[in-house]
Amino acid sequence: MLEALRSLSMRIVKRPWIGVAVCVLVCAALAAQAVGHVIEAQVLAASPNAPKIPRVIDPTPAPAAPAIDRVAEGTTLVSRDMFCSSCAPVAPPKPEPGGVETGVPLTSLPFILIATSLGHDPIATVRDDHSGSQGAFALGETLPGAGSITRIGATYVDFMNPAASREERVSLLAVATAGPPQPQPATTQTAGAFDDRLRKVDDTHFEVTRGLIKELVGAAGKPVPGVRMMPMSKDGKLSGVRVLSARPDSVAGALGLKSGDTLGAVNGVQIDSLDKMLEVYSKIDELNVVAIDGTRGGKPITFEYKLR
Repeated sequence: MLEALRSLSMRIVKRPWIGVAVCVLVCAALAAQAVGHVIEAQVLAASPNAPKIPRVIDPTPAPAAPAIDRVAEGTTLVSRDMFCSSCAPVAPPKPEPGGVETGVPLTSLPFILIATSLGHDPIATVRDDHSGSQGAFALGETLPGAGSITRIGATYVDFMNPAASREERVSLLAVATAGPPQPQPATTQTAGAFDDRLRKVDDTHFEVTRGLIKELVGAAGKPVPGVRMMPMSKDGKLSGVRVLSARPDSVAGALGLKSGDTLGAVNGVQIDSLDKMLEVYSKIDELNVVAIDGTRGGKPITFEYKLR
């Protein structure tokens, strides 16, 4: 490398015109660049000499962006098999809410469809809003107070109604239309079913049989028609019982309780464990008066029952 540079320098020394030519070329290039900048500054700058360029406006409006169906895109994404990249999306089933137009009328019985599970053995979870009972039923099984299930869909359940001698439907997506009243299954308790077992003195004082109080205490631990109770807890310990539902024709309704009431103590004994509840239940035969302390609407209330 050094030898090559030394050889080139010797040639330039022997031929001085080469250096002169290189200097002329460099100076010419710099001069041309300077002239270009001067012309650009005079012509393109905001000056009276700058040329006027007409503004061109295209009268043709821009095409509107195509509408995107977000719902359809979401449906395709949901219906796509995430475990199979080559599988085509499956078209989602159309909702079949039922009604006269489908040939299967909606039922007027107090059934509420909670959910359905489709597969080899379809199952439907149905609740009887009149009695409060709820269960899971398969094809061919009988709904309490009605007939057997004939069909289970994604959003509906068809069953036979023996009282109307026809097939009817419970739907997640529709409400039964007004129609002729259907016979309702007879209930085991009526509004006056407890008349011979209690006497109401006022809203919080009653004279009742011991068996009726046992039914009320037992409702906190087992299903009772028309009554729903749930244990309450505080700091990980039992703190009482909340009345979730108490129909007027139920044992709780007959004894003055209403939905939303809380029961915290019996005869001054705080209900803080299951053992306390069992102890109260076992001592009812020995008591003459049972006083239940609780709250209603955030205010304290006491129910007093004189046993006979």
